[in-house]
Amino acid sequence: MGKEQFKEADTSRKVIGVKFTAGNTELIRQAAHIQIFNNRLYEDVQGKWLPAQYGPLDSRLGTFQKSLNCQTCNKNMNDCVGHFGFIDLEYPGCSQTLLQEEQKSLLLRQASNPNLDYLRKKALQKKIVTLSKKINI
Repeated sequence: MGKEQFKEADTSRKVIGVKFTAGNTELIRQAAHIQIFNNRLYEDVQGKWLPAQYGPLDSRLGTFQKSLNCQTCNKNMNDCVGHFGFIDLEYPGCSQTLLQEEQKSLLLRQASNPNLDYLRKKALQKKIVTLSKKINI
């Protein structure tokens, strides 16, 4: 019984196109390591200034100090590629040129109402996004 000759399979493919997108909200949340909701950069822990938990400099996003390792991948500053988090904005950011002045002032008055509960804020956010999507530049 003789040996069979090895034949390498042809796995080459032709790339037709590449599409880059930001993705939707759920995709970004799933891919992120943490949610950023703390606005402080540092916390005083026993006389040492360390990056604040759930802040923009959280050690789970990567490290910027030579003495600390990344808490996600446990690599040092040179080897860690960095990880990302997400910030859940209260309201969507939009250009001032997208909405008309009367629409902006009305929405701003509604958004700055201190008695607005969570569900109404989310509904207002959805309304702003819907209005912004209707604008053609």
